Amino acid sequence: MNKLKAVVLLVVAAASLAACSGETGGKPRPVETAAPQGSPTGQPPDGPSIPDPLDASPFLGDPCNLTPQAKLSGLGYTEPGEPKTEDDVAKVLAGPSCHWRGTEPGVGMTVQVQTGNRDAGIGGVAGLEKAKQSRQLGFLEQTEGIGGYPAFFAGQSDRRATGTCALAVGIADDLTFTVTSLGYQGAQDSCDNSAGVAAIVIDTLKGGA
Repeated sequence: MNKLKAVVLLVVAAASLAACSGETGGKPRPVETAAPQGSPTGQPPDGPSIPDPLDASPFLGDPCNLTPQAKLSGLGYTEPGEPKTEDDVAKVLAGPSCHWRGTEPGVGMTVQVQTGNRDAGIGGVAGLEKAKQSRQLGFLEQTEGIGGYPAFFAGQSDRRATGTCALAVGIADDLTFTVTSLGYQGAQDSCDNSAGVAAIVIDTLKGGA
């Protein structure tokens, strides 16, 4: 399989995570985004290097620990997250994830570590850019970095106006994670939530949790 085609598969795989999360309500059904990652071959990716890479491996067994509950409560997520580490999406395609349901119907948020893209050799931020150039990724827009790490809004299409905001953050040359906020009122609140959660993840990876 062409590696860039795997990007589309990973986007679809992540969408299935959101669709199966049990969210209800009258707000638009979100489309989860999987952000491509880098090469496991030892070859440097053809893209910007991450000068201070972060190690996500201690959290792959329970990705919910990337976002301590005490910090999420202020964002309206008061219940524990639901980890996904053993299904095909986590183990074969996209990577381990955790989903939280908000207090409002239909509102939710998913954090996913994109190990599937890394293992496919697609290549971190470079993988995102190549996927966009080849039209395997329909939407990619760089935004303000999170904690000094590059961040992009990404997806098969731009769904921010409908309250779905997927944010991909590069934490190593060969690895990104995504935060997707679902069922919000519009672009501002959904993307603010994704950026806030991404900052929590970065803080955790830096040892600040």
